[in-house]
Amino acid sequence: MLNKKMCVMGLGIIIIILALITCVLPGTIYSRSMDPSESAEAPTTTEALPPIRIISRREWLAQPPKDDLTELNVPVGQVIIMHTASRNCRNQTECGERIRMLQNYQMSHNGFSDIGYNFLIGGDGNIYEGRGWTFVGAFLIGQNAKSQGIAFVGNYNRDTPTEDQMDALDGLLANGIRNGYLNSSFKLFGARQWQATESPGQHLYDLLKSNEHWTDVLSNSK
Repeated sequence: MLNKKMCVMGLGIIIIILALITCVLPGTIYSRSMDPSESAEAPTTTEALPPIRIISRREWLAQPPKDDLTELNVPVGQVIIMHTASRNCRNQTECGERIRMLQNYQMSHNGFSDIGYNFLIGGDGNIYEGRGWTFVGAFLIGQNAKSQGIAFVGNYNRDTPTEDQMDALDGLLANGIRNGYLNSSFKLFGARQWQATESPGQHLYDLLKSNEHWTDVLSNSK
């Protein structure tokens, strides 16, 4: 009788174990199939990009281009930094207003098809879409078709760029590399290196020199 009871108890334990395996195993397999990164053998993920906020043309109420824009052959190997030499801006409302005025001036007085820069960085630390990554800008004769042109809103002979603005630049450049718009070995310049101008202003120019992509050599980029 005792042996019979022990057999019944043993059978019960086996049934319970099988039931637990049936419940747990499918969930484990499903979890791994949906999220391979949880596996110990999953490859290491790449470093996260610096956070940025890009204000679209629609958000800052840009005018549409007067003419079709020329497509830029990306990735490019140069980024040229300028300033707008205008009043600075401290929030999205002010920055949108400054950039709309700039776009109107460049289209009306300079005869540009659109605002000349690929991107602008406001005093609020936001990035404002100009012509974007994929269209040739109008910011520096001889360099437009092989460069991305980024302008800081303000006069940086007078103003000092904020940490948020410099972080926004770093984030934008990192995104450009990640998404194939910039060569990973691109060179960073200030506009004054290419023509007789004070742009991008002395305070911004001095800060740009600490960027890992900065170069004083122009001969290989012409």
